[in-house]
Amino acid sequence: MTNDEGTSFDEMISTTSEELRSRNVKIILLGDDLEGVNELIKNGLARLLIKEKLDEENYRIQHEGEEIMLTISYTDGKEKMEPLTTMLFKSANVVFIVYQIGHPETAEHLSSWLKEIDRYAENSVPRKLLGLKSNKALTEVNYAKQFAEENLVKNEVLDINDPTLCSQLFIKEIDNALIDSVQSKPIPLKKNEKKSCCCLIM
Repeated sequence: MTNDEGTSFDEMISTTSEELRSRNVKIILLGDDLEGVNELIKNGLARLLIKEKLDEENYRIQHEGEEIMLTISYTDGKEKMEPLTTMLFKSANVVFIVYQIGHPETAEHLSSWLKEIDRYAENSVPRKLLGLKSNKALTEVNYAKQFAEENLVKNEVLDINDPTLCSQLFIKEIDNALIDSVQSKPIPLKKNEKKSCCCLIM
């Protein structure tokens, strides 16, 4: 069966499957101390339209009229980085190294975390720092700012008690992931369209 433009049924199914895969968004949070991450996730998801919670990491959400499969994975240093494998980072759209504002010790191993990310994650996956604070009076961790500048990674600071800011973080990363998936998707040729080629005659 074909449509009016000459696209076969198999091509339509293939395109649909590719579009569904491109709507998967995976966010990873890593750090020595992930205190506050549960609050971040709870507040961040509170203003998203969740259609179904599949498990502790996976959610079906409605965003901009589309259904998105959102995965939020996180782990800390207590497992001695044993869970850090290629599988953890597979299909990741962004990786955050988390530290706690007001607790400089949580930023002491940023370099180690970044090395592990570089070891397992694809080069195209953005690496970012994320400083969490539960008290607006707390100031930035100077070492984290310096580390971000030296390693050319973005350093974001977030008040986990502000649901609007938490949800904006997730929405921004979802939008970025969807934009990247569209830009990286090859343009399919129509049925009767052939690739152009040139011959060099010596």
